[in-house]
Amino acid sequence: MDVSGLERIDSFPYRHRVADVMRAPAVTAPPAMTLAEGARRMNEAGVSSLVVTADGRPVGIVTERDLLRRIAERGGEALSLSLSAIMSSPVEAVPPDVFVYVALARMARRGLRHLAVVDHDGRLAGVLTASALLRQRAGRASSRRWRAACSPRARRRARSRR
Repeated sequence: MDVSGLERIDSFPYRHRVADVMRAPAVTAPPAMTLAEGARRMNEAGVSSLVVTADGRPVGIVTERDLLRRIAERGGEALSLSLSAIMSSPVEAVPPDVFVYVALARMARRGLRHLAVVDHDGRLAGVLTASALLRQRAGRASSRRWRAACSPRARRRARSRR
């Protein structure tokens, strides 16, 4: 049996839990907040989504894409709408102790870029985003290459090529 392809499988999602990569605390907003206020909060926090909460539990999520679509449809008047009018609900969520591959599979299956992370009581613990996963993986890959390039073996090879 040829297992050479297994060397290229990224084991990260099978070794790490959602809690290792989620953003905590998540940036939240009340359902009555307007789109204008929500967009301002997202911009100030540098995030791509707001988790809409009531009593510490997620009741919806609003993403940059949701904001843009609504403004494209209604123009400036959309900015006075409440977040509850445009939020996606119910919120897809995972617990913090599941492996990353479980969250990735749910995101892929549902076509999502954001997942709420909730504790065993259903309270918001954080948020997991596709862009955060990509940044984390890109950082690990580049740091691995850097370490490999700086290894004693790589330096010896470079010196022998001179």
